[in-house]
Amino acid sequence: MFGFLKRRKIRRFDLAAIGDNWLVRPLVHDGIAGTLHVRQLPAGVRRADFPVVALAWVERAEIAGEPSALLETVKTALEKDRACLTVLVHETPDRVLWYAYAAQSSTLDATLAALDNKAIRWGVNDDPEWVEYDHAKGLVGA
Repeated sequence: MFGFLKRRKIRRFDLAAIGDNWLVRPLVHDGIAGTLHVRQLPAGVRRADFPVVALAWVERAEIAGEPSALLETVKTALEKDRACLTVLVHETPDRVLWYAYAAQSSTLDATLAALDNKAIRWGVNDDPEWVEYDHAKGLVGA
């Protein structure tokens, strides 16, 4: 009768099983040279459970301090509760972009908003087939 009061269980990634193995390759995209970091995922990751992707970005001119520190800060925040998984980082001379998957758009929005960094912008879209991830893997021959 009061089923609407039940909280939905948040689906989480098994980060220990997924690991932190990244393929890093130079990439020229639309005439702009950069570096693409693609996380290597084991076959057992249940992509269908995480059908939403966020693209977050920051303009390098707006980064205060060392860019590598911000790269790690965003990845750590996204993966803190295992509800999001960072799968791509694309670095160019002008900006840094992250792609992360989750079960719900609200999870990605809340996590990125909690960073409280006005320089970081993001958008969230449905990607149940993980097309963005597979496309990036193809770009670097993975």
